Amino acid sequence: MKAEQNQDGDWIFEGIASLPGKDLQGEEVLPEGLEIDYLLGKGLPPGAGGYINYDHQPETIVGVPLDGKIDRNGFWIKWKALKTPLMQKIVEQMKAMKEAGWPRRYGMSIEGVVKEYDKNDPSRIKRAFIRNVALTPTPVHPGTFVDFAKSLSSGAQVSYQPMDERRRAILGWSQDVADIRLRRVLLKSNNPYFHRDGTFRKDRELDYFMDVHGLPEAQAAWCAWYASKREQTVSKSIQKLAESLRGRPRGHPLEIVHRHLKEFKNKHPDCPHLTEDGRIKGGLREAAHHFYNCEKRNGSEVNAILEIIRNNR
Repeated sequence: MKAEQNQDGDWIFEGIASLPGKDLQGEEVLPEGLEIDYLLGKGLPPGAGGYINYDHQPETIVGVPLDGKIDRNGFWIKWKALKTPLMQKIVEQMKAMKEAGWPRRYGMSIEGVVKEYDKNDPSRIKRAFIRNVALTPTPVHPGTFVDFAKSLSSGAQVSYQPMDERRRAILGWSQDVADIRLRRVLLKSNNPYFHRDGTFRKDRELDYFMDVHGLPEAQAAWCAWYASKREQTVSKSIQKLAESLRGRPRGHPLEIVHRHLKEFKNKHPDCPHLTEDGRIKGGLREAAHHFYNCEKRNGSEVNAILEIIRNNR
């Protein structure tokens, strides 16, 4: 739709990357079913999210998304091109084609994973998770200059787990660090991944997430980056937890949980899951809701507490 150069010499592009209607492969994607938050980096750490690549080549990045939205016209995106020789060549080609009056032009193409097909029409994609957008000279959607990556358009059945594996790996890492720093586990001096204070050994973050949590290299790299940014913060939080636990009266684990719930109810009298004397209103489901939603505890902590309650009804 539009291409312009700003004062810094950056090329800014915007246009429709997805429209209703069938493409030349006989398939249709409903724009309202596209999930674009990951592409735009919404809810992710700074620097994370999708890219603009060249012709579906993930190793050839030509730009980064700036903004995007979905309305009745389809999926609109605005992005900034990188200053690379390839992108300079593409811009020159675009100018030459426009000056020559050619009807052909570059298009944009969405890449992602199908989450749901129309049960009554397998050629209609109702929901899809979008990872990247490609700048391509070979669009297949007539009139709209939109096509789809093969993993999305050719009916490939790909499981969808947005962030699940990485989230699980990060929680596992934080639990491992907590166990090490709180001396819940005895760490051997030759541990291949961690020092005795729970910090990673040099350049072992990637191997840890690949070996221990079984992540592919791309996901492991993201987790390694995230962990390196959060390592000090997590360690400080665990240190505060250790200090708060020192000197507390000990006893049966169930008594400790009950005492904690009474203290929580006193501080939060409006909590809907607890009675005045600090007991859960209902069964394990309500207990899980309380510890997840009210106390914002992670999965490992909640499972441990529920196990204590389950064994001492």
